[in-house]
Amino acid sequence: MNLCKHVPINVAKKVVNSTLSLFASKDKALPQPEYEEQQHELEYKEPPFVLIKSNCALKDFVKQYTIDGRHRYYPESFLKVVKEAVTNKLQSHRQTKVKMTHQCMMKETNMARGEETIVEAVFHSGVEINLEDSNFNEMYDGMVEKVLENLSTFQRRESGWVFASIVRLEIHTVSYEPLRGSSYIPLTKQLMSKKAIINLKNEDNECYKWAVTRAVHPVDHNAE
Repeated sequence: MNLCKHVPINVAKKVVNSTLSLFASKDKALPQPEYEEQQHELEYKEPPFVLIKSNCALKDFVKQYTIDGRHRYYPESFLKVVKEAVTNKLQSHRQTKVKMTHQCMMKETNMARGEETIVEAVFHSGVEINLEDSNFNEMYDGMVEKVLENLSTFQRRESGWVFASIVRLEIHTVSYEPLRGSSYIPLTKQLMSKKAIINLKNEDNECYKWAVTRAVHPVDHNAE
């Protein structure tokens, strides 16, 4: 008996052809879950950091701006990525005194007792004066340097404490108007009666310059 006649040759060919057509057709490409997951990660973009006005007092004379912390950031990397948001605010808010505070959760583990302590610590920068000609990038870098220095000092002094997470960054501003020369202001009658003050009459805002000039070059008549 010839068994070859009972081999389903056409069926075998159909399976082969179907498999080839699966690879040849773009519409029937094999699924690639790992690749799709990678593409999803590449397409995700973290929302930008925004400095939000969170408090004010004395008719906006004192203001506070805040950026909330996010996971996976350490202080150095966080302060680096928020720099643009903060410096943009500094650039648009001149004539102010500025201070930065950086709130972090710090953790200490007592291996002997098996206890873990977590506290919120605040690290301050120095006060910077932000005037029209101030370099806001250098100002920001200086505040960051002081904050990180205080964080490092805390970890050295309080042995066993390590960084846990970032709570927020705060920027505090106070309106600031530096002293400057003014124009002529008449003396009161009481001061005039003493005849001991030379009050120069000027029509500009450089009264200090004229006062020094008169002191260096005195005259006997019409000193004012």
